[in-house]
This record gives sequence, C-alpha cells and structure tokens, in this order.
Amino acid sequence: MTAAGAERYRLRLQQLIEQRGALLDADHGDLHARADLVAVEREIAQVSGVLQGAIVIRHASPPRDEVRFGATVVVEDDGGERSEFQLVGELEAAPEQQRVNWFSPLGRALAGARPGERVEWSTPGGRSAYVVRQVRYD
Repeated sequence: MTAAGAERYRLRLQQLIEQRGALLDADHGDLHARADLVAVEREIAQVSGVLQGAIVIRHASPPRDEVRFGATVVVEDDGGERSEFQLVGELEAAPEQQRVNWFSPLGRALAGARPGERVEWSTPGGRSAYVVRQVRYD
C-alpha cells in the first residue's frame, strides 16, 4: 500500500469512530440508528483489518525514470490523448480517481517502463497501448 493510501484509510477510520460516537449518543430505540451503528461497526472492523495487515511501501530513493509501485505515470494513447494515474495496491485502486491496481493488466504492462517506451496489454475489447511520457513519485 502507498503511504497516501494508508493515510486515506486512517482518516476513514477516524471518521467512522466519530460517526459511531454520534450514533451511540442517539436514541437507541430507533431501529434505523441501530442498523446504522451495526453498519459502522462492520466498516470499522474492515478498515482496522486493512490497516493492521497493510505493508506500506516507501521508496528510499525512487527511480526517476522507471515505473514502479507508487509511481504517477503520464501516458499517451495512439490518438495523442494523455492520461495520468498512480499505480497503487489492490485495496487502494479507484479508477475514477486515477488510481490503478499495480497487479492489473495495465499495471503489469507498465512495470519497469521508462519515458518514451510503448507498452501494450490485452483488454476484453482487444489490445491497447500507451507510450509512457512521464514518471514521478509524489
């Protein structure tokens, strides 16, 4: 997991603990509040479990020109359209937030690539390709 991903999980746990406190202070006769409390408790257990088992990967000296775990990559497709995303662990992946699973077909294709290199991978619709334009580590 990236350091940023671990921090997002820690913040979520803090929010859930605060939400649980508010629900505990609420009317216990309300069935909806009780159901909400059960859901919050379940998510607290899940998030706590993720944090307890997480291995945070930090590069002592990240490579400046090679795609590795945690890299933010700017790529260009054959039509000249650029995209940017970060390669993260499975539990952090959120394509809508430009965070791609390191073990996905795209993540595996990009592993070890350098700026200027073309990478290809299989998709359900056929083959796709990008040219790596920039690699950085935030």
